[in-house]
Amino acid sequence: MEKLLENITRYLEARIELTKIDIQQKIAGAIVTGIQLGAISILILFTVLFASVGLANYLNTVIGNSFAGYLIVAGFYLVLFFIVKASHKAIQARVEKMTDDMFSAKKENQQAHANDEVEVVVDRAATDAELNNGFSKNSVNK
Repeated sequence: MEKLLENITRYLEARIELTKIDIQQKIAGAIVTGIQLGAISILILFTVLFASVGLANYLNTVIGNSFAGYLIVAGFYLVLFFIVKASHKAIQARVEKMTDDMFSAKKENQQAHANDEVEVVVDRAATDAELNNGFSKNSVNK
């Protein structure tokens, strides 16, 4: 019985350490992803900004007015804003469903894996206990 408790204790300690390492790796990955997304977002923002100013200047030249191009580009972004605002709930529902599906599948996989590991530890402990009992009986019989 002591062997079983010792095996289970070692198993739990190993699982705790693995979980700590897994969390550290996930945090590091999230930080790197956040930095990359931030840098890409800034680059896209500047690209769109300068392309918009360039388009507005081009439209000013074509139309022959010094501010109409800026109003047209601003109007385009205003229409785009209303489209995104109107579809906000649909986009949010789709993202929530995707994340729920992703996390539930991952959780089921982790739970199945943990159950398999517990079975292995219990089987090993039972085998160890049987072997110890067999040795004890053999040594008593001699």
